[in-house]
Amino acid sequence: MKKIITLALAAAMTIASAVVAFADEPIAAIDTTYTFENAQQNDTSVDKFANPFKNLGLDSATIQYTVTIPSNPKYLTGYDTVMTFGDKSSGFIYICNELVGMNSGGFVDYWPSGTTATMVYPGKGETYTVNLVFSGDGVAFYVNGEQMPGSNVSAGNADGTVGTLTGTDMLSFLNSESVLYIGANNTSYWAPQDMTLSNIVFFKGAVTTPYTVTGDEPKVGRIDENGEVQTEAPTQKSDNDNQQTVAPNIIVEEGGNMTVIMVIVVVVVVVVLGVAAAVILTQKRR
Repeated sequence: MKKIITLALAAAMTIASAVVAFADEPIAAIDTTYTFENAQQNDTSVDKFANPFKNLGLDSATIQYTVTIPSNPKYLTGYDTVMTFGDKSSGFIYICNELVGMNSGGFVDYWPSGTTATMVYPGKGETYTVNLVFSGDGVAFYVNGEQMPGSNVSAGNADGTVGTLTGTDMLSFLNSESVLYIGANNTSYWAPQDMTLSNIVFFKGAVTTPYTVTGDEPKVGRIDENGEVQTEAPTQKSDNDNQQTVAPNIIVEEGGNMTVIMVIVVVVVVVVLGVAAAVILTQKRR
């Protein structure tokens, strides 16, 4: 009987691990690498995508990206743009080098140091991965897996005024806004940050450690010049390393990960019940 119970526990732990793995799977990724050099302050969009978070009913969300700052950047400030959700006409969330905030009938700013006066990210000539965790508490900053001291602390602006918007307002905006811009200055404030930007991943939930893009992730739909969303499935390598096979075009299905997790939970319950029944039958036979 001990052997049966041991096997049951091993099976349950294996399936529970699978549940955790699925829970950490990204909902979408952008596998393009962007390089911004000598950026100018204008409204030119480098790339325009459909917002992968739209209509997901977010309680929390994570955006991850990897940055390499050149050795001699023209700009290196906390407030130069990386990406934005929305634009000046509809309100927007701005993600900058060391500033994440929102302007829509009010404003809120978050800095990883907790103050606009101090930068904490690695500097010139360095590479680092940022995980931004959005929740009702605000925005938490993780750099190479380490939480920054200003996480979830609203920062005052130059005159000491603290914004009126909240983390809940930002989540609501992420859940409803249609468009994501990469490298665009749709805020009217700043130029794109001089950097190489890669490994861009979107998660439903809090993910605080760096995730490496494999190419198997669902891809974010790109919006073309006609305003149409062009969808592309993950590209996977075949047995022949020189060939690639592409599955039919699929947009990320809302709630897809949750469905998989629910199925796994049901399987766990069935396995545990089956083992319990086997143990009872064994005892009766004795």
